[in-house]
Order: sequence, then C-alpha cells, then structure tokens
Amino acid sequence: MTDGSGLVGSPATIAKAYADALAYPAPRPPKTPIVGLDDGFAKGILASSSAQAKALGKLGTFTRSHAPFAQDVLAFRLEDGGALAFVQLSRRDTLTPTRKAKELVLTGSLAKLAGTSKITKSADLDWLETLAIVVPASGTATIVAASEQLRGITAK
Repeated sequence: MTDGSGLVGSPATIAKAYADALAYPAPRPPKTPIVGLDDGFAKGILASSSAQAKALGKLGTFTRSHAPFAQDVLAFRLEDGGALAFVQLSRRDTLTPTRKAKELVLTGSLAKLAGTSKITKSADLDWLETLAIVVPASGTATIVAASEQLRGITAK
C-alpha cells in the first residue's frame, strides 16, 4: 500500500516533500503543502540548522540536505481511509571552513569517529532518519514519530 491511491499523496511523495522542506540554507517547501512542518522533529531540525550556521559565522558554511530512500517505504491503511507510513531519509550535514578560518575543530566522539579533530577542507556527517507519518485521505500529512542515527563522518 505505497501508491497513495485515495490519499493526499503517496508516502514516497510526502517523504520527498518533507525532505525538501528541511534543506538548509535553501528549504524547498512544496507549493501545495501535503505535509506539515509543525512537528517537533521538523522544528528541531530547522532550529539546529540555523544555530549551526550562526555558530560558524564567517568562519565556515553549513549545509544540510535530506533524501528519501524510495525503496524503504512501509504503509498500512487505517480504518478512516488514511494510512500510517514508515519511511527513511538520508541526511547529510556538511561543514566547510571559509578562508577566514585556518581550520574547524571536531571534539570528543565526533573526532574519534572521523579519525581527526581538524577540518581543513570539509566534514560530512551522514545520518539515517526514520519517520512515522499519518497520511490522510485529504488535508495534510503529519509526522507522528521520528528518530535519527549518525551513520558516519568523513573529515578532510
């Protein structure tokens, strides 16, 4: 049950719209909202993106992108005609020092995972995000649960 028939959109379409809307620094919300961004996960992602960029200031740039795994969609039809869908997104956070910074410094467990504490070119943090989405027959889909797990970090 992943084609979206009888729903506001397919789970894969909703996951893509949500992923696009959470991009930083240029979020791309859908022209017609099919998924809300007022859930705690979206609010946290958007706030942390802004905070990361602000913390770096003129010393570095911060970008964040999300992409759904189209093959990793599981959905169940609900009694009211809607659906409960489980989807996964890949997220990449990239930190890049500007010319004003000689290097950026990773600390603690991030430095251990990266194998270095110094970023002179860039650092990419790869995350797995798992979402539970209530998809109605009409209206706006809602994220009802979310989790994230760091999958890896590469620093140069």
